[in-house]
Amino acid sequence: MFSRLCLLLALSLLLLLVAVAPAGAQTNTDYDTDNDGLIDVADAAQLDAIRHDLDGNGDATHADYVAAFPQRDTGAGNWMGCPSGTCTGYELTQDLTLTGQWTPISGAFTATFDGQGYAISGLNISSATVGGLFATIGSGGVLRNVGLLNPAMTGTGASENIGALVGLIDAGGRVEASYVAGGSVTVSGANARAGGLAGQNNGQIR
Repeated sequence: MFSRLCLLLALSLLLLLVAVAPAGAQTNTDYDTDNDGLIDVADAAQLDAIRHDLDGNGDATHADYVAAFPQRDTGAGNWMGCPSGTCTGYELTQDLTLTGQWTPISGAFTATFDGQGYAISGLNISSATVGGLFATIGSGGVLRNVGLLNPAMTGTGASENIGALVGLIDAGGRVEASYVAGGSVTVSGANARAGGLAGQNNGQIR
């Protein structure tokens, strides 16, 4: 009799929980699985979405960003699962292969992008005025531990900065422990600047 009563109580509690749970409730995903403050990037769409969050805090509402991180926690003080709600950039969690033409992540990126030793292949850019995987690394911005395999970079405009990883490193910006293997960087315009990692460096490469 006692066990039957316990079973009835358990079933009643389960029905109550189902009744109060909102229909279609979103299950939030932790996009910072190692809790280092850097948002995980596991595919090309998430890499591309960084252009909508140049300060790396995860607080972006552009449709492409929402589509790339569809189950992020948008509650106040708890963006993307970063500790204490404070995200400071992005990190690769696996090798990536890009397809088609890549549009450089434009604007001054002022956060951290950590490749964690993984490599990006298939980077293909043509006719960019300021370009690379990133267009500009601004003051405080850091690209580190990133590998690029066989990028194809072509620029034809005047006074352009073309580098496989970044077009321009501003003062206060840094590239660390990164490399380019194979591929080509070609410019033909007057006063054009080109490099393997960076087209123009006013910051630090180390």
